[in-house]
Amino acid sequence: MNKFLFSLSVISLFTIGFVFSQNDMQSSQFTFNELSFNPANAASTPNIVVSLSAREQWAGFKEAPSTQFLNAYTNIDGIGGIGLSVINDKLGYEKSLGVHVVYARKFPLSDKNSFSLGAGLGFMNKSIDYDKLVFEQGNDQTALASQKSELKSDFSFGASLDLAAFHFSLSSTHLTQSLNKSTFYKTPRHYYIFTKYTIKASDRIDVAPSVFVKSSEFINQYEVNTNVFLDKKYWLGVSYRFDESAVALVGFTINNQFQVGYSYDFNLGPIKTYSNGSHEIMVLAKFKGFKQKSAPKSFFN
Repeated sequence: MNKFLFSLSVISLFTIGFVFSQNDMQSSQFTFNELSFNPANAASTPNIVVSLSAREQWAGFKEAPSTQFLNAYTNIDGIGGIGLSVINDKLGYEKSLGVHVVYARKFPLSDKNSFSLGAGLGFMNKSIDYDKLVFEQGNDQTALASQKSELKSDFSFGASLDLAAFHFSLSSTHLTQSLNKSTFYKTPRHYYIFTKYTIKASDRIDVAPSVFVKSSEFINQYEVNTNVFLDKKYWLGVSYRFDESAVALVGFTINNQFQVGYSYDFNLGPIKTYSNGSHEIMVLAKFKGFKQKSAPKSFFN
């Protein structure tokens, strides 16, 4: 086990030191964290929505990935959708922070249909603490700086289409990044496709299947998900991330204002021998919008 961890550390070191390419962070609660990858989501509701998610990946590994997501957004009449998205990530002795302000506009097509465009502008910061790395041979440590950090501006763009019970979104993150210009912090552009359809199975049950595709220069990831909602208060869900993991989800709504969700990833790849899976918890709160006189609309409307 120690030998495996050491090998993993060496691979990570070479990746950090010479390539340092960062893919976007993983989230099994992506249906509740759409603002993290699509700024057009800021125009999706007149309510004020604030969500916080925490993900602990690869349980059982020391210094395993740990990620936190914070999203806040609302659509204001006459102004548009505004929001803030913050992603904090720690992997071993590597830390990443992304902060973006977003703006979006919704264009009504009919009473229940609309099209939205959004953009996000912010920064990303990456740092690594070389002093904390442990080498198998003491003289293996060359002249590395004790800590290195880099701050970069970042831009994202997205679009979404809502047709009654059907939702489709297309977006891209890190549009201003270039793998050729940076010697330390390389972030490839990411492209996302997310589609969801809500089926009213009965007066009490709604079924929402979805497909999520993420692509960059280094990965192509495909995920299918289905959530089943009871009385618009409780839900159970399953996801399958191709060649990587299966996910179980559960959650509930309190007073039509708060949502709490939990997911567990069952590793299916080679890492399953060494890890007990991944945990993620999500808390979402919804408040009356700036110009709303009534209570917040239902999460599921």
